[in-house]
Amino acid sequence: SVVWPSPLAAASTWDEDVLEQQAVAMGREFRSKDANVILGPAVNVHRLARGGRNFEYLSGEDPYLGAVLAHAFVRGVQSQGVMAVVKHFAFNEQETGRSWVDSEVDDRTAWELYYPPFEAAVDAGAGAFMCAYNRVNGTHACSNGPLLQRDLKEKMGFRGFVMSDWGATHSTAMAEGLDMDQPGFDWWYHFNHVRKHMKDFNNSAVRVLAAMYRLRLDQQQPGCTPPMCFQSQSKNVTTDPHVVLARNVATSAVVLLKNSGVLPIDAGRVKTIGVLGKAADANVVEFNTRVPRAPGLPKGDYYSGGGSGHVQGIDNMTTTTLDAISARAEAAGIEVISANTSFEHNSSRTQEEVLQEADLLIVVGGALTVESLDRDNLSLEHEADSLIKSVAALKPTVVLTMIPGAILTPWRDDVSAIATLFYGGQETGHAWASVLFGDVSPGGKLPIMMPETEADAIEPSKGRVANYTEGLATSYRNPDFQAAFPFGHGLSYTTFSMGQAQVRVDHGTWLEHVRLSPDPRPPGRPGRVSAAGDVLVSVELSVTNTGLRHGTEVIQAYLEFPEAPPETPKLQLRGFRKTKVLAAGEQEVVRLKFGPRDFATYTPSEGWRVQNHAVLRLGTSSRRLMDPIALTAKQPPPAPATTTPKAAVVAVLEAPVTKSPHLQPVASPPHALPVTSPPHAQPVSPTAMPVAGPPPVKKPVPPSEANNWILWLLQPLLFLLVIFIAWCCSRGAERDDDEELQEKSLPSILMDAEELKPWDGVGNSEDGVTSPLVSSTAPILGPL
Repeated sequence: SVVWPSPLAAASTWDEDVLEQQAVAMGREFRSKDANVILGPAVNVHRLARGGRNFEYLSGEDPYLGAVLAHAFVRGVQSQGVMAVVKHFAFNEQETGRSWVDSEVDDRTAWELYYPPFEAAVDAGAGAFMCAYNRVNGTHACSNGPLLQRDLKEKMGFRGFVMSDWGATHSTAMAEGLDMDQPGFDWWYHFNHVRKHMKDFNNSAVRVLAAMYRLRLDQQQPGCTPPMCFQSQSKNVTTDPHVVLARNVATSAVVLLKNSGVLPIDAGRVKTIGVLGKAADANVVEFNTRVPRAPGLPKGDYYSGGGSGHVQGIDNMTTTTLDAISARAEAAGIEVISANTSFEHNSSRTQEEVLQEADLLIVVGGALTVESLDRDNLSLEHEADSLIKSVAALKPTVVLTMIPGAILTPWRDDVSAIATLFYGGQETGHAWASVLFGDVSPGGKLPIMMPETEADAIEPSKGRVANYTEGLATSYRNPDFQAAFPFGHGLSYTTFSMGQAQVRVDHGTWLEHVRLSPDPRPPGRPGRVSAAGDVLVSVELSVTNTGLRHGTEVIQAYLEFPEAPPETPKLQLRGFRKTKVLAAGEQEVVRLKFGPRDFATYTPSEGWRVQNHAVLRLGTSSRRLMDPIALTAKQPPPAPATTTPKAAVVAVLEAPVTKSPHLQPVASPPHALPVTSPPHAQPVSPTAMPVAGPPPVKKPVPPSEANNWILWLLQPLLFLLVIFIAWCCSRGAERDDDEELQEKSLPSILMDAEELKPWDGVGNSEDGVTSPLVSSTAPILGPL
């Protein structure tokens, strides 16, 4: 089959449509091999930069990004009649001691940071979940009732079945939520044990059958029955369209971290390229090659990571980086020479000769990883860091990295350009060549943060307990972590400008959700606004390609919550949208919608609370943001008396609320940024919020000493006279109304009612009077 880009590489595209296309293609390959279940996606949010399976985890370091992508993958693969098994539930964020380490996690950290991608998979209709090896708060994940039964099946509403990871069963735990043992040999799920729990057994059997029937697996052609599947698994199911798709995904996943102008390569200036580094021509590793420290698991290579998810592919289908660069350079009339590679080639020279002859150097570095082990450090292998440092002082140098996750870049200030690809699969070489020579402008964005030092990342726990004491403060959410390249960062060969944001707020719906808070149930699914509505805030923003080349941009939306509970991160991703490929001068309007879940925070004592106030930051990375936009659930104050009611509402609906369309490069941590309110925004700081209180007490006016006592005596008589006059008037009006009603028939009353001008639902009545409602689609609230 095709060696597809790793899930982390796919996450670098920030493109749910591209990911869904890859998932559809993978589903077709599985069906072609007579399989109807895929053990994926793996959606754990990265906690450790050195995590051994980070390349497998689709979420990168962010729950919102993971939620959007998890939903897309499940939709895609299950559309082909292949059941998704979402893994590893839960808190399997480190491989060190994974079979016995106890992940101690509080409820808020679980629900806000690590659960959202799993919730999104439930929302997408995933058929099955896989519980993890580790313990969670003292109990093995696969025997953990609060984890599987309470959180997954009850609170998230998962209706499929839970299977164990291979060998992760530690008890007969159907009552706790484990429906299926894998690989099926554990004594705990032998009939002698299961028959003691027949009620729970029946419930588990119903869940398995329901998941099968929901995907109509019973109506498919029967496939092979493991383990008698050698012939089916050995089929070559690659197709030309899938190879093209894999190349497009890998190319879209390339992240350009730095470029001082040497890229794309210009044949008018560069006549000879020197390629260096062991990863430049590394071969694929056969599936049967094992790692001594990880018995029984494939080693992996720079195209597909090590472990149970390693894919070998076909040797002649994988083009190395050196071969792809050489072929593309030849077409451009550029010579390629090489040194310090893994093998000898016709282009091979000594390193000294390469340094003398080359106009431009390309150093290809890599890092390997394997399931069951976390990485020892964040350095490149084969002393590539030293190689880069030494040659960059002599010639313009481009660094390409083929890596499983975060690395350190101590040489970043010395080189001319840096690009990275998180295990790009068999089309890695072609993806590099397309980007280096400008056939495609890079459009990938980091789904993780590249730390400045090892101290700017969490290390694996060496003891029996992995305590998540940092809470939500991981990656860009931690103000103490310094980034060499921030989360969401990625450059292009062209430039973009962003217009002023048009913001619309449905104050009524937002206030209603605030009123219903707190609630133990989450206000909607993470990563998407429900089709039924509940759009609290919508934003429109024009993006224009102001450069000379085609390219794409990803608009990212981060929220701050001034009144949120303590330890709430200053910035949290709550929306993003990737533009289409824009030609020079072309413009696209990007639209973002935010629902109640996007404004909600969780506390164990209360549950979910929708915040009253938020600050919206739009930009192209977590550190490159536009001016803040303050949002509030409260209705804006009425317009001045000189403004007509209709004009006042139009001003609220249409007035731009950003001070400047220009991006602000952020050099310091987000929490240190001064937050200034745009002209049409509400105050940002809770201390600046107007505080309601009792009105000032007016000092009573003392009565004059002459004649005021007479007025005091007359006041009750005057009051009674006014009441008598009002009563007489009202009785006369009632008699007039009764006489009029007696003269009118019921049909005539209905005719009068039909003459009223009804509200058309979009803020305007038929007589042209503007409704005071801000939202154009105010939904009727239903069950949350």
